[in-house]
Amino acid sequence: MAWLGTWPADMNALLECAMEIGQMNFKVMSILDAGETTKYGHPNADSGQRQSD
Repeated sequence: MAWLGTWPADMNALLECAMEIGQMNFKVMSILDAGETTKYGHPNADSGQRQSD
């Protein structure tokens, strides 16, 4: 990503870099989701009402 700070002018290179960053983001989100669901399970919808203790 530091490469973007060099102000590259090649649009094809910019597109390729953007796609690689997007793929990396997708992989990271997948890893985070797997960790979250492994630890806490899948989220369940509820009525939104809470019981007082």
